[in-house]
Amino acid sequence: MAVVHLFQVGTFEQHGLLTLAAVCRHAGHDVHLGSIRSPSGVVDDVHRSGAAVVGFGATTGMHHDVLAAAQAVKEHTAALVVLGGPHATACSSVLNHPAVDAICRGEGEAALLELLDEIDGKRPPGPIANLVRKGEDPASSPVRAPVADLDSLPFVDRDLYHSAFACHGTPLRYFLAGRGCPFSCTYCLGPAMHREFGGPAVRSRSVEHVIGEMREVRDRWGLKSVLIADDIFGLDKEWARAFLDAYREQVALPFSCHLRVGTFDETFCSDLKNAGCWMVSFGVEAGSDRVRREIMGRSISRKDIVAAAHMIKSAGMKLETTNMVGLPTETVEEAFETVDLNRECHPDMVSVSIFQPYPGTVLADLCEARGLVADDYVDRISRTYFESSPLRQSGIDQLVNLHKFFALAVFHPRLERSIRRLIQRRPNRLFTIVFLASHGIRSIKLYGLQGGQLLGAAARWAQFFLTRGRPA
Repeated sequence: MAVVHLFQVGTFEQHGLLTLAAVCRHAGHDVHLGSIRSPSGVVDDVHRSGAAVVGFGATTGMHHDVLAAAQAVKEHTAALVVLGGPHATACSSVLNHPAVDAICRGEGEAALLELLDEIDGKRPPGPIANLVRKGEDPASSPVRAPVADLDSLPFVDRDLYHSAFACHGTPLRYFLAGRGCPFSCTYCLGPAMHREFGGPAVRSRSVEHVIGEMREVRDRWGLKSVLIADDIFGLDKEWARAFLDAYREQVALPFSCHLRVGTFDETFCSDLKNAGCWMVSFGVEAGSDRVRREIMGRSISRKDIVAAAHMIKSAGMKLETTNMVGLPTETVEEAFETVDLNRECHPDMVSVSIFQPYPGTVLADLCEARGLVADDYVDRISRTYFESSPLRQSGIDQLVNLHKFFALAVFHPRLERSIRRLIQRRPNRLFTIVFLASHGIRSIKLYGLQGGQLLGAAARWAQFFLTRGRPA
């Protein structure tokens, strides 16, 4: 059987790669998992595993580190290098990179299996849907529909994950109950993928399949808290209520999830709370009606956002909001409207990112059309969306700086005048430390981290931000 070595950036559970690993191991292949610590470290890992295929998953921004590692693998091993993930799907020109032998566009479970079967001589050489090799034209290469029956896939391979990263006993784990989203936000790649690959906009696993995975993780690894990481939980209320009943009876652990304003009511909030949900997040994204509707494609009113926050808080759950600053054509005053709207929502936690024009999205096309980005903007996108902006528009440095002070501005309104003065300065590392501290302290208060957990969390945050998104 073929030997395949999969690499990810960082050591967080990445369900895409872990599902690929599970599918390949289920078919009898020898699968290894690693993290990109350095290009030379990746080469050493590949030499030890003897892999015939080396696969990398990458988002745009993280592709910088992935391509550096791929180049080292190409120079020092005979392995076939395959790049997958959102970056390969949206930016097929990465196939022109000398280190990349093939890219996987869209979902890769079946494509990778067929490639390994070809290497093993079980399948004649030929086109593989969703896989584009060097010299082939991505525009004319065959594609396949997404996996229709998610229950047909094995659970993500946490055995391999634990053996690779030695994280037994991690108290918080996340799970996916489905794939996809029916909405068309302009900053998201999802709508473009749905147009190209087809299939239902949202696919759900069965209640029994999800609960079975959660029970297995709880019983084997000491699970204490669950994060349901679907783009939007509970769109199908019949499915959601059946899940919540089963979860309360068979799992009975605190959990959190992400909702969308306008898709839930007081009754559903009560159902969530009764099943053990302690925190809900939803997207505010932008406080300006113009930015939210005309730029982001989100037809959600300010009134509905505040009402949704009230429903969640009234049900006795914590609230986290997600937000963006630095959007195309956004002004500094419009960004402060996002701060104001968050104050009206009274969240317990705010998450804020700096807009990045990810290729394949409507907003990336808008930025190109309006001259807001350079020709090489894809390679200017930062490794994380917490660092900088590639946009060329008035006030962008102030918006990047406001990102660093956003949480302080929301939770400490009296500081706004000082923050307005500070953001006039050039972006600098000190502001990043302020962001790290304010967000980290709030997280610690919310999650109740103590002792060793506190030190571990601090180290992780420092590593993630102060090394510019290059996990060791």
